[in-house]
Amino acid sequence: MDALADLLNTVHLSGSVYFRSLLSAPWGMEIPASQTAQFHVVRRGRCWLLPTDASTFPAQHLEAGDIAVLPRGDAHILADERDTPPVPLQELVPCDLEDPTPQPAAEPLIMGGGGAQTTLVCGYFKYDSGAAHPMLSVLPTVLCLRGEGGRARSWLESSLDLITEEAAAGRPGGETLVNRLTEALFIQVIQTYIEEMDHPDPSWLSGLRDPQIAGALGLIHGEPGSAWTVGALAERIGMSRSAFSARFAALVGEPPLQYLTRWRMQLAANHLQGDRLSLAEIAETVGYGAEASFSKVFKRYLGVAPGSYRRETTSMAVR
Repeated sequence: MDALADLLNTVHLSGSVYFRSLLSAPWGMEIPASQTAQFHVVRRGRCWLLPTDASTFPAQHLEAGDIAVLPRGDAHILADERDTPPVPLQELVPCDLEDPTPQPAAEPLIMGGGGAQTTLVCGYFKYDSGAAHPMLSVLPTVLCLRGEGGRARSWLESSLDLITEEAAAGRPGGETLVNRLTEALFIQVIQTYIEEMDHPDPSWLSGLRDPQIAGALGLIHGEPGSAWTVGALAERIGMSRSAFSARFAALVGEPPLQYLTRWRMQLAANHLQGDRLSLAEIAETVGYGAEASFSKVFKRYLGVAPGSYRRETTSMAVR
């Protein structure tokens, strides 16, 4: 069972490229905070990725071939130099201030003063971003993957070529295809980030780097309704109960059954947002025989009762 794939399936990911930028120094753009993850790929030249609040993340110098992802959509600035005054994004492209994710544009964004040139591909990953989702709590504010010899990695080059070509073509079904390609790009970014982490903090990301703990995570993610115990999980991956419990906690940052409960509550939240299952059916799906016990645990983790959570999320979706 692929634990990463199971986790990503609950993110309900979509996305697109919203513009290609042909920029010449001096230039700068300020991108507001968004409910979507933003990504920027430098295909030619160089630039600075800067926080609007210095406490958010350190400035990043990006070269050709680099990709920078802001998983939580923090406000940021892209500019040729650190001191170049930025132009608000809404002055450059159509942008709804209630949802500042720009709409995909067929034509490149051209701006600047005629100096050194930089070409960017900018886009977004959109997903269910509730605070309970385990992915958001462990990804860094800015995730940078560096290119190789001034070019993007081969998988990134090929993915971007397909995405930008399809986004610009405007063919029937193109939007759906761009969403799928962008989802694949996100998965590739996360896979590469996991492989290249130097000294990872305890999290499910660290767990995925250990074959046996990854196997346990796969069981938890793939069979959340099973009556798992520490002993049952340990037996399935060929470890002793004590060794498994200690290694899981060291790598993931919490005991196995605590992680299992958080995962079940995230799945339950997803069901409550989009399914017509009754509360009793959802409780059974995530491993609870009694609706009352499920409701108690859900409220402890999400801060609100399941019925209220369903009403609130349904109301927000209708607006």
